[in-house]
Amino acid sequence: MTLRDHVYEYDTIVIGGSLEAIAHAFVNNLPLLYSQLKMPFRFDFLNKNTSLEVINILNEAKELKSDLFNKKIGIPKAIPFKRMLFLLSLAGLVPLADKIMAIHLEEDKILKISASNNRVIKIKYQKLVIFDDYNVHGLSEPLKRDKRKNKVVDWISVRSGTVHMFDYLLDKESDFVKEIFFYPSDRIDGNHDKKDAVAVSYLTDEQMLDMKFSDYYANFKTLNMMKEAGIRGRKNGRGYKGKIAYRSIKLETTFRECISNIKNYYDSMEFVDFNYQSFEDILRSAPAERGSVMKLDRIFDGDWKRKYS
Repeated sequence: MTLRDHVYEYDTIVIGGSLEAIAHAFVNNLPLLYSQLKMPFRFDFLNKNTSLEVINILNEAKELKSDLFNKKIGIPKAIPFKRMLFLLSLAGLVPLADKIMAIHLEEDKILKISASNNRVIKIKYQKLVIFDDYNVHGLSEPLKRDKRKNKVVDWISVRSGTVHMFDYLLDKESDFVKEIFFYPSDRIDGNHDKKDAVAVSYLTDEQMLDMKFSDYYANFKTLNMMKEAGIRGRKNGRGYKGKIAYRSIKLETTFRECISNIKNYYDSMEFVDFNYQSFEDILRSAPAERGSVMKLDRIFDGDWKRKYS
């Protein structure tokens, strides 16, 4: 038998590239397969009350300063995502990493995986736990498709108006430019107080085709929200009676990205479970006995009370 004909074997395999799939694989010490990693958005935060002790991370609460109220948040979701994926890889539980193009469910509990460089890999399993069906073939028709509004993100370079006290602005009345996050500009090296912005909208497919919801109007609304919050452009000398004069706020949209929000729901099949648990529920249901991956984390880093900015 050649290596090409070899069939790998696992008892239980987790399929999915989401935070939830990675967490389930991590706490249960299971191998993970995915054809697309779903990295959490940079400004998606955990609830400040979510305990991450089971994955050895301290969820330190902080506040985002706003004009109306301070928003209380936990750490970014990307932190546990990266941490758990790194440790799973270190433990050899992400066997094909990012090489998977498609996953096919075959008869006799066989997965046929199309990988990069035209390779085909076969894996025999006893049970599958599927979190998302992206590029997974051989499933029955979904019972239900949940199509919610798309998250539309406009990254904005602030050319004038970079220095202010705010981290966050919210429009309670509209899903178009619902939130604005301000963050230290990545365009400037070193420690500084210059902030760029990212505007987050929640739009239907039809709205995304409408000029009124384009990046141009998102830029315009962001500028207005900044003005209403009292943010001003850079100083421009002194004007009437010696008062400090300010330039207008100037914004430049860098690029727009769309995060589609579609979820298919299936009936469980023989040997295949579809898992729709939240990240918090997965942590709460973690087995009391720590698997080798979590033990590896403690050996690798020692004290679990790590802080992340």
